[in-house]
Amino acid sequence: MKIKKVSLRLPFSILGVMSLYYIFYFLGFSEKEGSDAGLPILLLKIVSVAAFILLYFDWRSIFQKKRAVQYILLIVVLWGLIFLVTKSLYLGQPDLKYFNLLLTLLPFCLLANRNQEVEVYTLLNSLVFVVSIQILIDIYIFINGFSLWENNAFIGGVGNANAFGFICNICLSYLLYYKQKSFHRYVLIVLISFGILFTVSMMSVLFMLLNFTLYFTRKNLLLTIIVLLTSIAVLFSTYELLLPEHLKFKFESLLALLSGDTATGSRSVSLRVEIYNTFFENIERATIHVIFFGYENIAYYIADSQYLTYIGSFGLLWSVCFFSLIFYYLYISIVKNKSFFWTVVFIQFVLFFFVNRALDYFPIGLILGLAISSGWHESKYDDSKVSLKT
Repeated sequence: MKIKKVSLRLPFSILGVMSLYYIFYFLGFSEKEGSDAGLPILLLKIVSVAAFILLYFDWRSIFQKKRAVQYILLIVVLWGLIFLVTKSLYLGQPDLKYFNLLLTLLPFCLLANRNQEVEVYTLLNSLVFVVSIQILIDIYIFINGFSLWENNAFIGGVGNANAFGFICNICLSYLLYYKQKSFHRYVLIVLISFGILFTVSMMSVLFMLLNFTLYFTRKNLLLTIIVLLTSIAVLFSTYELLLPEHLKFKFESLLALLSGDTATGSRSVSLRVEIYNTFFENIERATIHVIFFGYENIAYYIADSQYLTYIGSFGLLWSVCFFSLIFYYLYISIVKNKSFFWTVVFIQFVLFFFVNRALDYFPIGLILGLAISSGWHESKYDDSKVSLKT
């Protein structure tokens, strides 16, 4: 069998964008006091994305004719930029969070992969490798008491537990649905599942359970029910010993909230309910303004929901256009690639945007760009025919 070899430039390209926030360990970062690393991080983002462009894309393709989908997405993203700059200047509230989306998504609008058929999946292989190494680094950091966050959350090199947990779940989905069965595949599944658990991110853990549930359901429904019930029983009987304290607190807060108790528990859980109440209040009080301009007197609205962040910042009209495009392109990825993996990726993005402003965190926009661009070509990918070379 002829083996298709792929250069190690792809692992290096993903390593750069996934490792920026390790700089915090050398800058005296404090969860309570924050950090003055804004400018260094910004410069590192630009450099890492520039390196990613040179290693992953054919930069000469910027002069070539683009696909219609690239033009449409480019117009919507730039529409958001012009709107935000104008609004920020008018209100005197500059904000760079939208820059993370621009920096990571624009290359997919302007450029083409060097080899569409292979490199999307080789990049996913590289992402799994980098994330696995970062989980091992986080274990070392945890054991030696060097964690940046008070709850000792695993954050990899992306600086945020929710973002790292989401990327870990994308890797877990890839291992479950694409990788050939092998011993090292199962080792990686266990390692990444462990990493997800120790992000102490409730949504990440729920996504992990969703990943396994969907995977086993497609294999054997009866077995899935048995495994699920057994897992729930084991979880409830041993969670005091197995789960990190912060994660136990989050789950207990969620249960309290579901039972109607909003006065106690995790503030981050109850806040996610409050921001949706705020949305309905705004849409009732200033309907036209919310539809076309977002929330009043706010240039960039920060909320634990990507949907509400963009509605509050850009207005309902722009947000509907943006998310409709993104989800349509993700759907095309499902159809073109004929793999349940992309269905799971689609589900995770849709759900994650309800509870996290994911695209404000670098490099989630790159993962999104990778996902939507995978549907811009017919895939004939076979993982068993790909290896790495120097």
